[in-house]
Amino acid sequence: MVSDSFIDERTFIKDRMLQHQRALSAVFRHSDVAPMRFGILARTEDEVLSLVRENYTDIFAALEQVRNCIEVGLKVFWTKQSFVKEMAQLDPRVTEWQTQIQAIKNESQSYHLTVQLGELVAHLADARREYYQEHIYEPLAKAADKAVVNKILMERMVFNASFLVQKERENAFDLLVNEVYRPVENLLTFKYTGPWPPYNFVRLRLSATPEERM
Repeated sequence: MVSDSFIDERTFIKDRMLQHQRALSAVFRHSDVAPMRFGILARTEDEVLSLVRENYTDIFAALEQVRNCIEVGLKVFWTKQSFVKEMAQLDPRVTEWQTQIQAIKNESQSYHLTVQLGELVAHLADARREYYQEHIYEPLAKAADKAVVNKILMERMVFNASFLVQKERENAFDLLVNEVYRPVENLLTFKYTGPWPPYNFVRLRLSATPEERM
């Protein structure tokens, strides 16, 4: 997706990003897309054409990898109540230390115990994330063409994943998401989004000459 731009348009970045997203989504409804990241600049139209010619093989290979595919995203969270409850069930020290901290009136005196509690909860949460990834993420990953786990964005996030799915299997994949959700619906919240262009499954790093490619 190409458009004219100016270096001093930094104040309009948000608007430009939304335009980029809308245009990419519109093209994606009718054609396969190998999306490049927003903000790649070229000085002239000839430079754009040269970039495409020099990297044609890589671009074509990327398109082949995502042909007839969509990306869907799944973010899984603990509710606030289920997170506290599950951590306490995993280790009784969570409740004990919380009670002790609340009983200490001086913040400086409770600091060390608060740090210990935070470290314990982080350890417990990581272990539980592995459990849920095994029972939720892995069955979905096996049903997808490709899958990737992205960065955890907050304490109560269980995992943040993207899946590359054949377009004709989208409905079947949706049903599988519902199937893995039912056993945990009282504990976890699912944020299921898409279909998207396959942002997480195209890693194009274009350069002007073959020697510069990575």
